[in-house]
Amino acid sequence: METFEAEMKMLDRAEQLVDFGRYEEALKVLKQPFTQLWDDPKRLLLFFICTLETKDYINAKRVMDRALEQYANISIFHHLASHYYEAVDDIAGAFKHAKIALEIEPESVDNYSRLAALYVQVENIEEATRFATLGESLDPNDATLLKINAIIHFANGALKNALSYVNRALEIDPNDSKTLALRSRIIASGKKDLQDAEDSAFAALAANPNDEFARETVIEIKRNSNAFFRFFVGKAFSRYSINWTGRNVILFILFWKGTLLWAGFGILYMMVTWYGGVLYNSILRLDNKLKYLLNGKQITQSNIFLGFNLLLITGILAHFVFDFSGEVLFAIIASTLSALLIAISFFEIKTSGGRMQFYWCVGLGILLLSLAITTPFAFGILSILGLLIYGVLFSVQLLFN
Repeated sequence: METFEAEMKMLDRAEQLVDFGRYEEALKVLKQPFTQLWDDPKRLLLFFICTLETKDYINAKRVMDRALEQYANISIFHHLASHYYEAVDDIAGAFKHAKIALEIEPESVDNYSRLAALYVQVENIEEATRFATLGESLDPNDATLLKINAIIHFANGALKNALSYVNRALEIDPNDSKTLALRSRIIASGKKDLQDAEDSAFAALAANPNDEFARETVIEIKRNSNAFFRFFVGKAFSRYSINWTGRNVILFILFWKGTLLWAGFGILYMMVTWYGGVLYNSILRLDNKLKYLLNGKQITQSNIFLGFNLLLITGILAHFVFDFSGEVLFAIIASTLSALLIAISFFEIKTSGGRMQFYWCVGLGILLLSLAITTPFAFGILSILGLLIYGVLFSVQLLFN
């Protein structure tokens, strides 16, 4: 009896730590030698939450499998399993467990908001709206659902409605960093009160300095602080979808020359924004305060960017020293810039499947370029052609998603 009570107190202590976001400390408590409550659903639940929050996905998988094996009829374990599968880039698994959670507990607003959030992620706004509406009918003041509704209206371009929902969410939880960051992005997209957007972004970062979304929002707002930055930097690594309707296909066939011409200009513009975006981050590294906004990925991206630029400058200087032919200089500039832009775009690919496609395409590109290694002009042309093809595949989301 004493052992049971002592272990219950340990679980209560771990729950308090989780409530305060002190997940590492909670894990230390949960790893204590429980003898009677080792497989208690509360312990497994807290352990699952902590491993997800600390991004310990190996142990999260172990706890998840054990929990689902013993408590497959408890909704929350499927709900958390959905978050796990999303974190490891298995969207199908995320949807599967979110739907099971809803089947088990159809009166839970959290289960509706989970599915709505997943449909937002795969850009199925119609289904996201359906589940958000069903959830809203259960609790119109749920903060998570209000935030998701704000995202849905934001995606549809209804900025006024989006701002209304996000403000309602902040009335319930005024210090939620993600909601504050979302509010900043909605305001900034209207291009009217950029100071308010910047204030909201910094408030999000102050609320949670470790929130990646808040940190990226501050950088995004800074990038769009004036017209010059918005044009050359703000659209860096943006991705677009093409709606292949019958009408659009017919128009493409009728005006294919003009379409290809403008598409070419569009891809070249995208390349300029890629270069400008990483150049901007590299300049931020010179600022004693703003440099801390950059994460490890962006610093590595900047290092690669600077390395390739140094290589490019070295190649150009070598041309003047050793008097290379114009064709060799063209090949050096074309191949180095192409390699630079493709390399920095790798860090914008979010999924393991997309990264694998990247490796295959780069391998194929290197193989084709090796066939022209003895002909500088052809090597340069193939480099540019490969870059343009890659830019199309990346920008219109045909690959690397």
